[in-house]
Amino acid sequence: MKRHQPYLLTLTIAFGAHFTPLLAQNTPVVVQAEVGTSTAPTSSSASAGDWAFLTAAATGTVPAVTYATSLTDVAAFTAPTSPGGGVGASAPATANRVLTYTVTFPAAGTYDLYARMRVGPGGANDDSYFYATSFGTKNPVLGTDWINANGLFNVGYEAGSTLPVDGGGSGGTGVWKWLNMSKYAGYGVSGATFT
Repeated sequence: MKRHQPYLLTLTIAFGAHFTPLLAQNTPVVVQAEVGTSTAPTSSSASAGDWAFLTAAATGTVPAVTYATSLTDVAAFTAPTSPGGGVGASAPATANRVLTYTVTFPAAGTYDLYARMRVGPGGANDDSYFYATSFGTKNPVLGTDWINANGLFNVGYEAGSTLPVDGGGSGGTGVWKWLNMSKYAGYGVSGATFT
């Protein structure tokens, strides 16, 4: 099953370590995924809610990266009797699976959501997450409040400050990569811009 990583958009951050969540007029507003807040930890391995904030060791020219990852696979939330009533394929299903962010923007405008992410060895079975359709408080069981970002295993752009970062790219699994989620339309689902 796909591992869905839900995030609330008071700002929504993807499962990568570093996040430049919104960008307007070429001025990034950077938010780290691991500063998100959630419910009380659900287990001893959780940092907040159903989330662990971990650090991947430096390898080669890639520095150490701290990131947020969901501890429970989406399969635990798709049955009608599961928490959230089985909405796990279209929404986070519980407040434990939502990270909330408060972001201050330098000016009014329309912003795109960018994510730095790493897809694990499961490839297409380990490459999806949720982010909110707009700013504000979202209901974790209401599918219309969320965008299911899926099919991320073979898109994105690897490190480099001069690379284009749009809705495409060919970044694979096992690498840290960037993607403009507002322009990504995987599996027929269009991204959202934020005003």
